[in-house]
Amino acid sequence: ILLTIFMLIPLALVRWRRRRAREVTQPANCQVDRPDRPPALVICNSKYEGNFDPLPWAMKDGESICRMLDKLGFHVIECNNLSESELHQSTQRLVTELQQGEFKTPVVPIYYAGHGTEVAGTQFLVPISAKDYSDPLISLDSLMECPAKAYLEDGSQIKPLYFCILDACRSQPRSQADRIKLAAAAASKKKQAVRRKQNLKPDFVILNACEAANWAQQCPDTGHGFLTKAFIDHGWREMPLSLLLETLMQQVEQETLQRATYQQKPELTKNCSTLHTRFLGPKMTLDVSSRSTSASCIDVSSLCSGSRGERSEGPAVMTSAMQALLSAPAESAPTG
Repeated sequence: ILLTIFMLIPLALVRWRRRRAREVTQPANCQVDRPDRPPALVICNSKYEGNFDPLPWAMKDGESICRMLDKLGFHVIECNNLSESELHQSTQRLVTELQQGEFKTPVVPIYYAGHGTEVAGTQFLVPISAKDYSDPLISLDSLMECPAKAYLEDGSQIKPLYFCILDACRSQPRSQADRIKLAAAAASKKKQAVRRKQNLKPDFVILNACEAANWAQQCPDTGHGFLTKAFIDHGWREMPLSLLLETLMQQVEQETLQRATYQQKPELTKNCSTLHTRFLGPKMTLDVSSRSTSASCIDVSSLCSGSRGERSEGPAVMTSAMQALLSAPAESAPTG
């Protein structure tokens, strides 16, 4: 009897955690549709006040991304103008939907458009509750803690790949006092990441619109951010994630060189080596169960702000295909 009790305790604990996750309050300004489909999270912060300029184009970016992800087969958790607490609630909502569905190896898109900054190697997202850099900001590491913990709790059942597109600046605050404060917060997060790195090994792909200490720019023709425009142009195409990422990065570099104030170079961080077998949309995903799955993921020192993943050098046929995509006339995404 005692042995049976000890065996049932872990199962009861997992069920309690799932029940508690479902009880988390959903932010009032998050819209959820079609829970029978794999989830995707779209966050757009535009209504800033104080020292942060409003970003009206962020809402346009988010609406276009939501339409594309919906057509790809995702149910989109659309969140607009979130405060600090609501940002954390949005990722909890994403994890709850992921745990409730029967999605074994989903690609989970997470898109963010809004203000951002980076200090001491740690990236921060700016909630609309912040009026200047002295107010609380959200580090990218802390925002991803909830998805990482979900991987730990249900690692035997769910093996998601979090596919993050961040169309935000990474410049430093001008004030030295603000830089010192954020650097102290970054140091604290790095210590926590070192303590977690032996346990937390979810698969992440993070594509930033620009390199550290630089700015994300807006396309004058479409009103979209350059990275968002590239994602809209190619995200719906049936291609492996490795090729999609390279295509996005090359288009942003080429278009900003020709049409922007300065050349913008996206930066890729990844800890997964199987991107050539993964596709973005559920409708595109191929059955690769018969293929070799011996390729292992590379350990990183933290969830997101560890060592930068180098750009994938795909086979020559993939490189040629990518060049053909970039040189071909622009197509419109399928409707319906």
